Amino acid sequence: MAQSKPTSARRREIRRHMPRQTAAVSSTLRQHKVLWASLFATLFALIGGAVSIYSQSQPRVVLDQRVDQPIVARVEFAAVDQAATLDARQRQAARAPEIFTANAEYLRELNAKLYNFVQTIGTAESIDNVTLPDGSPLTPQAFAALRTQIRDGVPTPEWERNTRDFLQRLFELAIVPPHDANRILDTDNTTTIRILHPDPRDNQTELTRGSNVLFPVDQVDLIAAEIDRELGPYPRELRPVVRSVVLADLQPTYLPDPDATAQRRQALFDGVDPIIDIYQRGDTIVALGERIGPRQIELLARERAAFHDSRPAANHLVTILAITALLASIAIGQWAYILAFNPRVAENPMRGLAFMLLTTGMLVLAVVTSVAMPNMALLWSTLPTVLVAMTLAVVYEQRFALAIGASQAIVVALVLEQPAADCLVGLIGVGVVAALLDEVRTTSTLVRTGFFAGIGMALAAGLGHAASPDLYLNDRLWPIAAAAGAAGAAGLVAGFIMQGLVPYIEKLFHVTTAMTLRELNDASNPLLQRMAQEAPGTYAHSLRIADMAEAAADTIGANGLLCRVGAMYHDIGKINKPAYFIENQGGGPNRHAKLSPAMSLLIIVGHVKDGIEMAREYGLPGAIRHFIESHHGTTLVEYFYHAAKKKTEAEEQSAPSEFEFRYPGPKPQSREAAIMLLCDGVEAAARALPEPTPVRIEQLVHSQANKRLMDGQFDDANLTLAELSRVEASITKTLNAIYHARIKYPDGGRSDRPAATPKPAEQRAESA
Repeated sequence: MAQSKPTSARRREIRRHMPRQTAAVSSTLRQHKVLWASLFATLFALIGGAVSIYSQSQPRVVLDQRVDQPIVARVEFAAVDQAATLDARQRQAARAPEIFTANAEYLRELNAKLYNFVQTIGTAESIDNVTLPDGSPLTPQAFAALRTQIRDGVPTPEWERNTRDFLQRLFELAIVPPHDANRILDTDNTTTIRILHPDPRDNQTELTRGSNVLFPVDQVDLIAAEIDRELGPYPRELRPVVRSVVLADLQPTYLPDPDATAQRRQALFDGVDPIIDIYQRGDTIVALGERIGPRQIELLARERAAFHDSRPAANHLVTILAITALLASIAIGQWAYILAFNPRVAENPMRGLAFMLLTTGMLVLAVVTSVAMPNMALLWSTLPTVLVAMTLAVVYEQRFALAIGASQAIVVALVLEQPAADCLVGLIGVGVVAALLDEVRTTSTLVRTGFFAGIGMALAAGLGHAASPDLYLNDRLWPIAAAAGAAGAAGLVAGFIMQGLVPYIEKLFHVTTAMTLRELNDASNPLLQRMAQEAPGTYAHSLRIADMAEAAADTIGANGLLCRVGAMYHDIGKINKPAYFIENQGGGPNRHAKLSPAMSLLIIVGHVKDGIEMAREYGLPGAIRHFIESHHGTTLVEYFYHAAKKKTEAEEQSAPSEFEFRYPGPKPQSREAAIMLLCDGVEAAARALPEPTPVRIEQLVHSQANKRLMDGQFDDANLTLAELSRVEASITKTLNAIYHARIKYPDGGRSDRPAATPKPAEQRAESA
C-alpha cells in the first residue's frame, strides 16, 4: 500500500488550495461601486465636518431671546462696556467749551475806518467840513488834536501804535451775536475765546471767558461803557472821536467756530479710555430666564473669540478630526446600507453623486439657516430633513427613505448640537413621510403627506418642550405653541416645496413618478392623439395590452401604472409607416406581399428605432423609452425568418442566420418591461386564434411565456418563476374577458350566415 504524505505536508497542501479571505475582501474593495461609495462618503464627511465647525463658531442666540439655561464664561475674557464707555465719553465731550474765533474781517474794517477818518481830517480845510460818524459836530479841541496825528498827509506812527493797542484791548472784549450769547447763557457754559492780535507777529493765545463776560452786540450802552475804559492809549481829546467811529458800525468781535468746537469735543471724546470689564471663568454672562440684549450679544461674541484663541492648535485639530470621523462613520453606514439594499445608487456614479448632493446640500441648508435664524432653528433643522425623506421616497422606495432620512436627522442634530427632543421631532417627520408617501399620483399627495408629517412633528415638539424642567421660566403656553408651530410648519412647507421640485427631481435622478405617468396616460396627450388618428389599429392594440399589462403587474406587486403607460407608448414607432402593420390595414392589401423578407424585416424592426426617436422628440421619460426599445427584446421575427428560409431553399441558397432576423434589443431590464414583452406577444398570437376558447387561450399564454423564458428574454428582468406563473394567470383572465363567448341572436327567419374564414398566415404580418 502506498504511503500517505506526512501530516505537515498535507496541511500545507490544503492551505495552499484554500481560498484566501483577504483576496476576496480586496477584490470587493476594488469594485467600482465600492470605490464610488467611499468617495461620496468621504466628501460627505469632509463637508459635514466643515459646516459643523462653522456651526460651533457661530452664536446660537438672538436679540430678545429668553434663555432656559444659564450661559457662563468658559474662559477668562475682557470686554469693553460699550454703554458705559459711550456715556463717559459723551459726558467728557459735553464739558468742552464752545470756541469763538476773532472776527478778523471786522478787525481789518475797523482799522481801515480809523485810518481813513484821520486821513480825512488832514485834507479838510476847516472844522466846518468835518462831522463825526454819528452826525455830531467835531469839537475844535478834537479837530486840533487830530491834526497833530497827521504828518505829510498820512497818520503818524504814534496814531498807528495807539490804534493797534486800542484794537487789541477791544478784541479782549467778548462781543458776540445776540442769539449765541443767549444760548450760552441758557446752558451756563464756559466759552473759550481765541484772541487774534492786530499785529500778525504776535502769537495767538486763548483766553477763557465765562458766560458772565459775554457782551451781546445789541447791548450798545453796556458795550460803550466797556469801550470807554479801553480808550486809554489815545489822548483825552481823541477818545470821543474814536468811540464815535467804533459805535457807528458795531459788530461782534468774535464769531462761533463750529469746526473748532467739534474738533475740541472729538478730542476730548477720544481721550477717554474704554471701560473694560473682566469676566472670570464661570462668571454668568446671561442669567437663567434672562432675555438676550445687545450687551449680552457682544459679551457672547467676545467669549467665543477668547475661547477659540485659548484653545491649543492641537486641541482644535483633534476636535475637527473627531467630528469628521464621527460623520464619516455615519456616512459609511449609509453607503453600506445602500450597497446592501439599493446597489444601483452606487453602481451609477451620477446617481450616487445626486444622492450625495441631496444629503450634503440639505445638511448645509439646515446649518446655515439655523445659524442665521436661531430663534427658528427647529423649523430650519427639520425642514431639510423632511425634504430628504420625501425625495428618496419619491425616487426610490419607502424603506430606503426611512433609513437615510433617519440618519440625516441624526447628523443634523449632531452638527447643530440639538437636544434629543429636537432630534426626535425630525425622526418622527421622517417616519410619517416613509409611511405615507407610497406613490405620488397627484400633487395633493405631497401636501397631504407634509400635513400629516407636520402634525406628528408638532405633537413631538410640543410634548418635548412641555417636558422641559425649565418651563416655569417662560410663559407656560407660548414656548410649547411656538415649538409645535415651527415643527408643524416644517412639514407643511416641505409638502408645498416638493410640489415644485418633483419635475427637477425626476430629471436629476432619472425617475418617473406616478404623477407624471398619469399625465402621460391622459388620452388628450398629443402623441396618443396622433397615434389614434394615424394608426388607429395600433392604438386599439395598445389599449388592450395596457389593460393586460396593468392587471398582470398588480398581481405580482409591480408598478401597474408604469406598465399601462409603457404599453400605451410602446408602438408609437408604427406611426411613421402604419399601413405596413396588419392591425392598421383594415382588411386591405398586405403591402409586405410585394416586398422581400429582408425588406419587410427592416420595416418591422425599424418601428422600434422610430419609436425611440419619436420618444426623444416628445420628451418621454427614460422609463417609458425602455418599454419602447425592449418590448420585443431580442426575439426572432419568425414570420419573415421562415419566409426568407423558404425563399433560399427554393433558390437553393444557404439558409439565413437566425441572428439576422432578431430584434436588436435590449432585453427587458425590469419586471414591468418583461410583462410588457409577454403581453405584446400573447396579444398578437391571440388575435390569430380561430376559436379563442379559454383552454386554447391558457395554452397559448403558457406556450408564449415558456418560449420567451427559454429564449432568455427574462434573464435581466429579475422575474421569478412564481411571479411568471401569476402573470400568465392574469393575462389568461384578461384575454378570456376580451374573447368571451357571445350568444347568437335570431336573424328574423334568414339562414345563418357562414362564419368568417380566418385569413391565411401569409396575410398576417407581424403586428407587434
